Amino acid sequence: MPSKKKHSSTVRCLVTGFGPFGAMVENPSELIATEIYPQVEILGSSSNKVRVKGLVLPTSSKESWEKLKEELKKTSPDILIMVGVAGGRTEIQFERFGLNIRDYPIADISDYKPVGEKISKRGPAAYETQVSLSELQKYMSEHGVEAKISNHAGAYVCNDLFYRALKYQQKHRELKVVQFIHVPELSDPLNSEKRLLGAGTRACQLKGMCDAVAKVAGFLASTL
Repeated sequence: MPSKKKHSSTVRCLVTGFGPFGAMVENPSELIATEIYPQVEILGSSSNKVRVKGLVLPTSSKESWEKLKEELKKTSPDILIMVGVAGGRTEIQFERFGLNIRDYPIADISDYKPVGEKISKRGPAAYETQVSLSELQKYMSEHGVEAKISNHAGAYVCNDLFYRALKYQQKHRELKVVQFIHVPELSDPLNSEKRLLGAGTRACQLKGMCDAVAKVAGFLASTL
């Protein structure tokens, strides 16, 4: 667990989600970005808060990055948490690598469907988050949220954006933390035994997801 630090200035966190795509009419990541709490407690600090802003991005390779990059330049957040949806999951997943590959199983909303294409022609094969995912996973488990570590975010728009954001961070050190999280679909069965992300109604599931992302933001802020 990170050491308890005193934060003399406000920590700013940007949380992004994606809009609808394909058969995903109701994207939980969009709802999280829309309903995420404007302030979150920093782990180990009762007096300081994380100021959180949500941003919904189109599920489009080009348009999502253009909108995100504009927001990063305008607001200069300390922390960027990107959220996407992954079907068939019953827990949240923390992604470790952004891969230099576009291999879309379906077209994005701009009708773009690359196959085996590099995101950056001269870029490395992958960028790795600087977050200690094992510590983050342990913290979440201690607070009743089951989470797994995934080595990469696939090869669709989620990975596309994660890779570009990690690359952006290399030259913009004011952006101290970049992390991608995958959440389950709202319709997926959730772990009722541990009430993983709020088993029950869709509203309860969404609140559970927002609570989990808020915990992640508080943890990450405590490491700065």
